[in-house]
Amino acid sequence: MSLVTVASVKAFGQIDYDTFDDILETILIPSAESWIESLLDCSLTVQTITTEKASAFGFHIWPKVKPIVSLVAATAVYDNWTEEYVEDILYTDRYIYRDDELPFNDGDNRYTLSYTAGYSTTTVPANIKLAEMLLINRAISNKDSKSRQAANGFGCNWDELAKSDIIQLIENETFKGVLD
Repeated sequence: MSLVTVASVKAFGQIDYDTFDDILETILIPSAESWIESLLDCSLTVQTITTEKASAFGFHIWPKVKPIVSLVAATAVYDNWTEEYVEDILYTDRYIYRDDELPFNDGDNRYTLSYTAGYSTTTVPANIKLAEMLLINRAISNKDSKSRQAANGFGCNWDELAKSDIIQLIENETFKGVLD
C-alpha cells in the first residue's frame, strides 16, 4: 500500500485533470517510494521477516529491513549448537542489542532473525510523505514535452528532481551508516 494516494498527490499539486492518474498510480508513486526507500535504507511498508540471516558486530545486530517495529527472536547458530535470544534482547528502530550489555559473538550470518519492520501509513514521518509529494509533483511539472515523455516512458531521474532541498527535508530520517 502506498503512503500517498493519487487524490492526495493531485490535491497537493493542485492538479485538476485526470490525464496522469494511471501514470501516478502505476509508475510515479511506486517509483518515488522505491527511490526514498533506497535513499533512506528503510521500508515504507510493514513487513514480517521470519528467517533473515544477519551478522553481529560487537554489541549490535543490524537487520536488513528498518525501522524495526517488533522482535520475535534472534537465534545464534554455532558449529554444534544453537542459542536462542528471546527475552534478553532489546531493539531500537535500527539495531538489536542484548539486555545484559554483553557483546554478541561475531560471525558472518551467524544469527537468524524473526521480526517486523517498516513504516505504515500512520507511522511514517510527515517529512517523508511531504518529500514524496514534492518529488512526484516535480516529476509532473518538470516534464519537457510529451514526445520526450513518450520516448523515455515517463522516466524520472529522482536524484535530479530531489536536488538538495528534498534530500535535506528527509536526511534526518536515514538509516544508512548509523553507528551508535
